[in-house]
Amino acid sequence: SFLNLIQHCLMLIGCLGLVVASYYWFLIPTVILGLFTFYIFSTCLPTTKALETIESALWRPVEAHFVMSEDEIVTLRSLKASEFYRRQFAEHQDRHTSSLFLLQSATEAISLWLSLACVVYTTCITFAFYLLNVERSIVALATYSCLVMTNMLPFVVTDSTLASRLLETAGRMILTGELPQETSANLINSGVDNNACKLIHLVYSGI
Repeated sequence: SFLNLIQHCLMLIGCLGLVVASYYWFLIPTVILGLFTFYIFSTCLPTTKALETIESALWRPVEAHFVMSEDEIVTLRSLKASEFYRRQFAEHQDRHTSSLFLLQSATEAISLWLSLACVVYTTCITFAFYLLNVERSIVALATYSCLVMTNMLPFVVTDSTLASRLLETAGRMILTGELPQETSANLINSGVDNNACKLIHLVYSGI
């Protein structure tokens, strides 16, 4: 995703450079488009990061239910807690699905606004060429660059979202690696199975 993000950003810079090189007055709408893009990203990225944090936090109970169902399936059946466990899993899955839908909706909204801005930018460039006396080859090259940029921006937004999620995951892995490790002696002396205690608490809390 990082490589795709870099490639798409370089392609966008190249397309904008071709448009500006075709007629130097096009630098003004290009700067306006850049400021609008910066405003959209600075406004919406904190929201998407918060939604990513919520989505990752709500995914952990779903993953824990998967692991516990594989390890403690005999205990669940013996305690006749399968139905309660299934209902609880459905609740966690609904919460995670809702947060994931909100995250995808926010990403698509950013892509939509940037695409609309690119459409307005392409329209301005096209009408400016209609009023100016410019060679057809330059007009075709600049218009094609605008269309490529319009199609490329949604991929940039998607890649930036994936890159931020990967960076957040890497940061959590680094923080986890910095935690003090537990020795085997402490685990043996505790003598308590945390998974079993959690399972019994879940079962009896639903009765």
